[in-house]
Amino acid sequence: MKELNNLENLNIHKKMTSVIREAVSKAKRRYQQYGFDLDLSYITPRIIAMGFPSEKFEAAYRNPLVDVLQFFETFHKGHYKVYNFCREKPYDGEHKIKGEYEYFPFDDHNAPEYQIIPQLCKDVDDYLKADERNVIALHCKAGKGRTGLMSACFLVYMLDSLNAHEAIDFYGTTRTFNKKGVTIPSQLKYINYWSAALKYRFNIGERTVKMVKIEMTPTPRIADEIFVKVSTFNEFVCEKSLTNNRKLTFKPAKDSKNKMKEEDALKLYDEIYGELKEEKGTVSTREAICAWDWKMRCIEGEDRFGTDGSSFPIDPVTIHGDIKLEFTTSKGGIFNIWFNTWFIHDNRLEFSKMELDKGFKDDKQLAPNFKVVLYFEDVTTAPAGEQEMPVCQVGIRTDIPEDVTDPSQVPPMPVSVACDPNVNAAECLLKETEAVENPKRVKAPTWYPIYHTSLNFKNFERIVSHKIQFPVQREFFNINPELDVVKETSRDPLEVSRSVLYSIIQLYLRSGFYGRVLDYHIELIMLDNLDGVKLFEQQASELAVINLDNLKTGEHEPFWINVYHIMLLHGLLYWRHRPNIEFKDMLSNFKKFAYKIGGICYTLHEVLMGCLRQPWPKDSSIDKVVVFDDSNPKSKYAMKEADKSLGCLLSFGTTTSPGIWLYSVEDFAQQKEIAINTYLNRQAAALAAKKEFYLMGNMKMFAKDYGGESNMKRELLARHGVGEHEIKKWSLKYQPEDRENRIILDHLIAQNIVVTHNPVNFLGQCHLFKYEKPSVKDPKA
Repeated sequence: MKELNNLENLNIHKKMTSVIREAVSKAKRRYQQYGFDLDLSYITPRIIAMGFPSEKFEAAYRNPLVDVLQFFETFHKGHYKVYNFCREKPYDGEHKIKGEYEYFPFDDHNAPEYQIIPQLCKDVDDYLKADERNVIALHCKAGKGRTGLMSACFLVYMLDSLNAHEAIDFYGTTRTFNKKGVTIPSQLKYINYWSAALKYRFNIGERTVKMVKIEMTPTPRIADEIFVKVSTFNEFVCEKSLTNNRKLTFKPAKDSKNKMKEEDALKLYDEIYGELKEEKGTVSTREAICAWDWKMRCIEGEDRFGTDGSSFPIDPVTIHGDIKLEFTTSKGGIFNIWFNTWFIHDNRLEFSKMELDKGFKDDKQLAPNFKVVLYFEDVTTAPAGEQEMPVCQVGIRTDIPEDVTDPSQVPPMPVSVACDPNVNAAECLLKETEAVENPKRVKAPTWYPIYHTSLNFKNFERIVSHKIQFPVQREFFNINPELDVVKETSRDPLEVSRSVLYSIIQLYLRSGFYGRVLDYHIELIMLDNLDGVKLFEQQASELAVINLDNLKTGEHEPFWINVYHIMLLHGLLYWRHRPNIEFKDMLSNFKKFAYKIGGICYTLHEVLMGCLRQPWPKDSSIDKVVVFDDSNPKSKYAMKEADKSLGCLLSFGTTTSPGIWLYSVEDFAQQKEIAINTYLNRQAAALAAKKEFYLMGNMKMFAKDYGGESNMKRELLARHGVGEHEIKKWSLKYQPEDRENRIILDHLIAQNIVVTHNPVNFLGQCHLFKYEKPSVKDPKA
């Protein structure tokens, strides 16, 4: 009885901690598979973002370190590296983390020291290049802002065709449900800095300037003293090395008078030096170099902000590198500004309200059109020197010719310089930033929060058109551009199905170079207005005039799988962007969704439950099998032999479904094996430690196809290499079915058809894909 009570208390504890962790995670995506419940997301198959790995009491509401280690030792044993950006929570990662570990600390809700961005990207690149199985895990405290900044910077580094805004958007989509990944304006700005530096191939040097004036317009509605403090990063060398060669960042506390005098700064350095003199190495500290008080007056009874501006009476101060300005009152902070002096343009920086940390949310004290302008005078400029910008070794390449098959023939990375960064790097940044209203200011991508709203539809449509690359060879589809529909075709049915499926896939490429697409994006744009939809409808009309009698032996199954996925994607495309449609209504509409194929009208339901499942008994777990009698012409073209592996081949439009593949005429059996193994690698897991075999919930519908769950377990575990005598010891468990509409798209190596956000051939992106047979995951091996 006591053991039962303990077990009940343990279950209650697990439920409570799960609820608490989900509350702390908020809108972030959690990894809830195979017995794990972690604040962790795969940004790409090799980049993982997660929350802080915690111990003791904190583990009750954050990621428990023991669970994090078990996750990585289970799925990426010997091939993972953890990067910690959390300055306020350092830990001995080299001993606690079983994989490799690096520490790049900077403050929460702040920008990093610029130089750590290229250091991180180079370190990550080297690690991923060392072994195609290697993955990286990035974390700060919450695993969102600082983690997102560095993730986006590496995405820009890895993808030569991805700009800062797309990288920010991509991270927000894969890490959160509400697309709010990186939201701090200064962090957005530094991603844009890095994007510009990569695009125009320049290292930043050291530019020293003198800040001579600060202006604010309109004057803030604050009846209090405003304190402005200027801080910078300053590096010095201690006598001995820091433990684990880690960098430490120190943020000085404000004194009681909100002033930082020279003797206080010297005292601060003495204290730091005293604490660290037993160690050596490079220490990065935040040094407060000056501060001013300024009295603000608010007119009593004044409801408007007005139009008058105010100029700060400051003593000129010499600065260089990464600079932070903190504007505070006796009641707390108003806003902060980060910038790097190398990117100052025309000795002037202007910051709109949306570019102010904290301030962009302040509607009481700061007007909607509030802005801060900083004025400078040049002192010295030291160019970066001869060192070249690093080039990513594992990144996607869009410049590789289609006929290149030998990796040694890949041309070197192209270098384009549209401006002279040694003269004025800000000019490069301005060219990189497409939505700059004022050509004389450096602007962070602060339009990101309205990136997908109807108010910004024209800009979004332009971006979507950039992402969706439709085939340009009209003759490939045998379509006359002047005609609305295809009148006749001589092509084989399977070839036509591949062409049309390829076209509808292009409409789904909204977020992700590796083929993972969120359908709710479609809800936010008017796809009916895109020319690509009209082109697809033209291409799909070719299905109506094909000759189904031309289907050869062995082609019926790949043909109907392709057709099913065409109709599935087309149906989601059509209904998901319609507002306020219930999931049940969408499912009922799917059953009525009809195509004319070879002159015969087929509904989606008939294709799935008739053409593909005609040979199965009527009591199928999916739905009632549609039986075509002999007098029905549809019976002639339906499958004649049952295929129990269909459950691993058909997508139902969720993340737990198999990927959508383009099946070709030849080697269908081999292609099918690759598809099944890829699905099991991605969605199933055989955990040796507990002898537990996890399958996705939707596979339960196909258990009868195998003759029961025990037979299904036996056949699928055999694919993982588990011997017949061991299978009985394993228990079968199902993961919850994921109702989120999220399509996974795949392609075959042999087909030269690549599903990606840009038309990159397989050689250019092969490092992202790994096709192999599934295997048992054993963290103790």
